[in-house]
Amino acid sequence: MTKKVIFITIHGMGEVDDNYYLDMKTGVKARLKTKWDNVEFRAIQYQRVLQPNEDQYLGAVQNLVSGHWLRKLMINGFADAGSLEYSRSTPGGPYQQVQKIIFDELGSAYGAVGKSALPVVFLAHSLGCEVLSNYIWDGNKPDDGKKHGVWFDVPETGSAGDLEFRKLKTLRTLVTTGCNIPVFTTGLAYKERYPIKRPNDKFVWENYYDKDDVLGYPLQQLSEGYKSLVKDVPVSVGNLFSGWNPMSHTTYWENSHIQDIVANHLLDAMK
Repeated sequence: MTKKVIFITIHGMGEVDDNYYLDMKTGVKARLKTKWDNVEFRAIQYQRVLQPNEDQYLGAVQNLVSGHWLRKLMINGFADAGSLEYSRSTPGGPYQQVQKIIFDELGSAYGAVGKSALPVVFLAHSLGCEVLSNYIWDGNKPDDGKKHGVWFDVPETGSAGDLEFRKLKTLRTLVTTGCNIPVFTTGLAYKERYPIKRPNDKFVWENYYDKDDVLGYPLQQLSEGYKSLVKDVPVSVGNLFSGWNPMSHTTYWENSHIQDIVANHLLDAMK
């Protein structure tokens, strides 16, 4: 069956299983039924760039400190963000390697659908929201000589259309959950907090957050730019044990309401 839309997920911070997306994919597929055949699905896994480095350090200090499980939680979570931002201007560093994974996955999807610039629905979670935002920002900023990430030395692509697709010019819907972009931007003045530019006239950005999720935030209060670009939607995720505390941060993937939302966006993009 001919593909009509590309659905891509990207995970957040911490040690992440390769099948992190499975609950979401299964739920969305069940809702779309036979129309799932129209979807080209991709899941981005960038933790493989960071995890070996974090494991090396944790192994080196495990006999020198106590509270190893908590230290592992801290390192696996927050070293991701710190390492990516620290290496932003380093050719070949983690920041560039992670963007190359996104770049290559988009190129593979573009080829799989017959090199057609199909609409893209992206679901980003937690740190993945910042990672994807940076990727889009870096790929679409003016050519002022200050390139970052994979765009510092753009790999060869098959065509101009291929490159435009990899810049996500056909991004129809961005759904963010447990988004922590404010962690990276609120040290800036209100007027200096710029969001990505709208990639096309049909673009929609919906940001879902649970008020009990201390790692997920509303975005409209960041600046006038975010206010005009993003729709913030409060949701309740998790269960009896996780819905009222920070553990809710890990439960967006399995939430039926979010799955409904993603399925509906995919149906709209098929029209």
